[in-house]
Amino acid sequence: MLIIGATQDTVAPFVPEKIKHVNNPLIEVIEMDVDHFDPYFEPHFPETLRHQLEFLKKLG
Repeated sequence: MLIIGATQDTVAPFVPEKIKHVNNPLIEVIEMDVDHFDPYFEPHFPETLRHQLEFLKKLG
């Protein structure tokens, strides 16, 4: 599972420590220094897409 968290999120604050505390090796966490909806728009969308494609390539 890929989780892309926005570290500046004001809608649903991202707390990576809670996810990492689960200690599940199947979860990959990517942190982006953006607000809630920023990953879906320029200039951040290409980076978001790159993370998603890299994750999918690892799955085979």
